[in-house]
Amino acid sequence: MTYQDITQYNSPNYTSGRPYGILYIVIHWWDEPSKHPTFEGTISTLCNPGRGASAHYVVESGRVACIVDPDDRAWHAGDGIGVGSKGNDKGIGIECNPRQSDGDYATIAELIRDLRAVYGDLPLIRHRDCSATTCPGTYDLNRLDKLARGLTAPANPIPS
Repeated sequence: MTYQDITQYNSPNYTSGRPYGILYIVIHWWDEPSKHPTFEGTISTLCNPGRGASAHYVVESGRVACIVDPDDRAWHAGDGIGVGSKGNDKGIGIECNPRQSDGDYATIAELIRDLRAVYGDLPLIRHRDCSATTCPGTYDLNRLDKLARGLTAPANPIPS
């Protein structure tokens, strides 16, 4: 593991257990990049009991914070709990830095590789595959998958 594994945060926003199994990794982004969200701010928001939302992981280049145990259901996809939902009930939610640096991609891919070593070859899906949202913006899931599998993937294109 080359990333800093941060475990001191615990979100109260989750449902215990995995009666439907774990079938997906759901990719999110913290928010629109123009809003300048931060790693610490995202953790604070998702650990706030008044927020009613969470994720399993918050990730940026070199840092991964686990705020809900993947063996429990985080409230991250907006598609219900206890109904066999694709995101919340069957997915592991990863909140990613919206700035999408090459370092962010490398760290997210390493986490995906680590999760697959434990839970099997889980496919990657977008938050928007679970509910009406634009999340995770322009994140390239094919690139993440290739990097997680140790394959060559192109770097971020130069922004126009």
